[in-house]
Amino acid sequence: MKSKILIFFILGIFLFPQVLAQIQINIYLAENGDAKFYGKTSENILLPEGVSINDGNILGTTKILTKKDGEIWFFNYSLKDSNLNLILPKDSIIKELNGGEIYLEDGSFLIYNDETLEVYYILREHSNTQSYFYLGGAVLILVFFLIFYKKIKSFFKKKEDIEIIKKTLNERENLIIDKLKEVREIKQSRLSKITEIPKASLFRHLIQLEKKGIIKRTGEGKNKIISLK
Repeated sequence: MKSKILIFFILGIFLFPQVLAQIQINIYLAENGDAKFYGKTSENILLPEGVSINDGNILGTTKILTKKDGEIWFFNYSLKDSNLNLILPKDSIIKELNGGEIYLEDGSFLIYNDETLEVYYILREHSNTQSYFYLGGAVLILVFFLIFYKKIKSFFKKKEDIEIIKKTLNERENLIIDKLKEVREIKQSRLSKITEIPKASLFRHLIQLEKKGIIKRTGEGKNKIISLK
């Protein structure tokens, strides 16, 4: 029994430094090919240009591990005694993988392997399509805004003009305008009743307001419809 414990103790002495030396690195690939390193190490190791070690933390971004040929991207990295995780850009398509295990997480492929990562992949074209879609939507919103802005501006301008003109009108004419503001349009006979202005007098006032461009009259005879212009 004691001899077995001694054997395990001796093996532990030789194996423990190797466990401590194990390196864990996550590598995130951006759509432009940048490789962002985040990891841990217990020893000094040689890392790609742009990546460094600070208090055992591996951090940095490098451009030298990724290449592009046409639409196909290629990534390759090797590091002894390491566990490597590679996260491809979202919605990438893997064309070829030399070793490793693949997982899909939140629309992105995660590739795990010991010591070596080598993968060929492409980026989906619909990313550009979505950009054009959002741009087109923004343009449409801007066009609608300009159209409605002109209409709203014209509406308030007309209201301001009416208020200015009202100062030059007599009491009855102002009463007619106020009633027309309350209703979209009204028959001339009905307007006479609600304003309590005799029909003959109302007719004269309406003629004057029409000449000044404030109201308009449509229809014939008793069925004439009065509305603000």
